Amino acid sequence: MDFEIVEYDTPIELYNDLNNGKIDATISEMDNFKVSSYMNQLDLIDTLEILYSGIAVNKDNKELLHEMDRILLELETEGYIEELKQEWSN
Repeated sequence: MDFEIVEYDTPIELYNDLNNGKIDATISEMDNFKVSSYMNQLDLIDTLEILYSGIAVNKDNKELLHEMDRILLELETEGYIEELKQEWSN
């Protein structure tokens, strides 16, 4: 399949081009779809369960990195991170 990836600065520009036929499809954050004035003109064919988040730590601060890894592992083991995903993805 031949396609080109185009990046937009704002969801408004993205949906304007989608509505005007300048692009054929989009992958966007769900919140962008929900606030789009074009929502009733779009066919949402699928949702993706991919979330990218990160925590940046100065690479020289090994103690902080170790402690954050320990706490995140503990929260994941206890199921708390999954609870947060469920709470904030609805």
